[in-house]
Amino acid sequence: MSAIADLACRLAGISFEALPDDGVEAARQRLFDALGAYAVGAATAEAELMRRLTERGPAGTPERIRAMVAATRCTEVDDIHAPSCTTVGSVVVPAALLSAEERGATDRELLCAIVAGYEAMIRLSEAVDGALVLYDGVWPTYLAAPFATAAAGARLLELDAERTGNALAIGLSRATGIAARAPGPRSPRWFDTGCAAADGWLAAEAAAVNMQGDLNLLEGGFGRAVRVVFDGSVFAREPERWRILDVDSKPFCTARQGLSATDAFLRILEERPARGIASVEVAVPGQVRAMIDAQHPPLGVPAQLALAVYDRPALWDVLRKRPRDQPAVQGFMATVRVVEDASLTELFPRKWGGRVHVRWQDGSTFELEVLDPIGSAENPLGWEGLLDKQRKIAEACGLDASWIEPAYELCRGFGAQPGASSAAQLLGLLPT
Repeated sequence: MSAIADLACRLAGISFEALPDDGVEAARQRLFDALGAYAVGAATAEAELMRRLTERGPAGTPERIRAMVAATRCTEVDDIHAPSCTTVGSVVVPAALLSAEERGATDRELLCAIVAGYEAMIRLSEAVDGALVLYDGVWPTYLAAPFATAAAGARLLELDAERTGNALAIGLSRATGIAARAPGPRSPRWFDTGCAAADGWLAAEAAAVNMQGDLNLLEGGFGRAVRVVFDGSVFAREPERWRILDVDSKPFCTARQGLSATDAFLRILEERPARGIASVEVAVPGQVRAMIDAQHPPLGVPAQLALAVYDRPALWDVLRKRPRDQPAVQGFMATVRVVEDASLTELFPRKWGGRVHVRWQDGSTFELEVLDPIGSAENPLGWEGLLDKQRKIAEACGLDASWIEPAYELCRGFGAQPGASSAAQLLGLLPT
């Protein structure tokens, strides 16, 4: 049996009753976290571009998926599966939620679709070394997006194993990992991701009317076509474990590559005030050093540490409303040095660690290494942490927070009532 056919059998068999309790709870939390990313993402310049594009023609479900995915992904507060380097929730949740609204699907069906989408995206990206090929110009989230939304769409459409396999294969044939490099709010990368997600949704619709895909695509020319090597043994690894259990939540606006270092620094500040710091050395895996040595948030660790000292709420300011050019912030950034550490390099991509060494002007020092930062699957935020995150984002960005509590309560009990259909209600709570 091909890799696609094997996965299709598993995804077609997903039912709410058969999912483990922790899998259901994870899907509920992923739903709430992605809603929060969209709520702030809708206020970004990137989302405004997507609205202007959507207004140029009829806005059906594919166009709505494209716009919602783009707005969610551009925020850097969406979730991430670190070993595969895929920001799954920004792609799977909007596609599944909008599809569920269109079809009037039940909450339980929506949760199953979310689990299916996470499973497909993570397995595919892990099997092509997503966390490593990223630095060779292949964007793993973009690569796996149509495969993931095809999986979610197939589950919502209740396709059997054969047609689920066709949906996955058709979605995969739409995959490209080419990363858009244009910087700033006019970059096409969020548009590209939204288009890939919409393509996957359409792949499921195509399979529903009996269009066929190449089920041997992963073993065939896929890898050569997109400049990766597919490892079938990794794709099939731990077949009984749902990958949604292994996803990290970002506690604030950050690149996950630098989160361990920022978390370590924040913990150090809990032990001793920042006053009198002379220098900070940040040790990270070599694969990510250049990326997070940038001088701007959310990617730049020097900027993140400076904001942690002088303007902590700015860590949650997705919209960049708070000034970042204060002399104190710029001066502190100059004291931060980012270096590679061989032991952390060796652990990557299984662990995205960071070690921080702080020296004060009196000669005293403090060093701390973090491998599982707050928000990681091994050190989760939990429901209260997710709620606190959304409140802080809304406050830092000056946004309406009235949606947060009702959505939080709805997501916590999502699927508890058989037959309930709340997708439209959830979408109606979000700021417009």
